[in-house]
Amino acid sequence: MHHIGTISPAAAPLTILTITAVTTTCFYGAALCVRAFIKRKTISFRFLMCEKAAFLAFGLTLGNSLCGTLMVYATPGTTREIMQALLTCSQIFWTLAGTILILRDERSLCHVLVVASFLFVAGGIILGAVPSLSKDTTSSDAIWWSLIFAGSMIPAALFNVLATMFMRSFTATTEDADAATAQR
Repeated sequence: MHHIGTISPAAAPLTILTITAVTTTCFYGAALCVRAFIKRKTISFRFLMCEKAAFLAFGLTLGNSLCGTLMVYATPGTTREIMQALLTCSQIFWTLAGTILILRDERSLCHVLVVASFLFVAGGIILGAVPSLSKDTTSSDAIWWSLIFAGSMIPAALFNVLATMFMRSFTATTEDADAATAQR
């Protein structure tokens, strides 16, 4: 079968991934250059020389790449769009777990609003998935693709946790800014 003017179905995930990777890199690179040009006196790139920054930048890139790759390959095989939306919501739980385990966030999770929020999100995922799961039209392949799609939320959550770690490490607080101003 000839696919004149279209991408063959077998090559579609790789093509989408390539286009997304290239355009994202171009847009973020251009934004960084514009910001450096506009705020050339206030922006500092000294953090790029730090070993911790390189490690975190690598982790951010890896998390984002793994999430994107898994999602792009699993999306065509995931049976219903509602399942994709519901599985994406599981990223909240993975991010919360990563925040507690990696960042050692000591805030109490036993607050009534935290518990209520958890129950609402979990209930929404379960209620939304019931009609999709109750139909007997899902094949074992579709279930595996859905699990791969759900697994792509773990690197996305890792990205969120590492981004928080990066911002905590390399963003000046108001005390830091006041101290720098006082030294001038």
